[in-house]
Amino acid sequence: MTISVGIYGYGNLGKGVELAVNASSDMELKAVFTRRSVDSVKIASDVTVVNIKDVSSWKDKLDVLILCGGSATDLPQ
Repeated sequence: MTISVGIYGYGNLGKGVELAVNASSDMELKAVFTRRSVDSVKIASDVTVVNIKDVSSWKDKLDVLILCGGSATDLPQ
């Protein structure tokens, strides 16, 4: 069974999670979610970059969403 993974946040933490997921034989990265403009986010993997406002449309496509918010001051209030 392959675990479908999404990443929310693509800073240093998100990039590290991307590498870890891609190195795992039982996980597959499906999407990266961001608050930034999706066109401005360049990721190493060949997956979709999605605005976080559309995350609910992915609820049946992901098994896990890994939150890579960074610090308490970076997360939405």
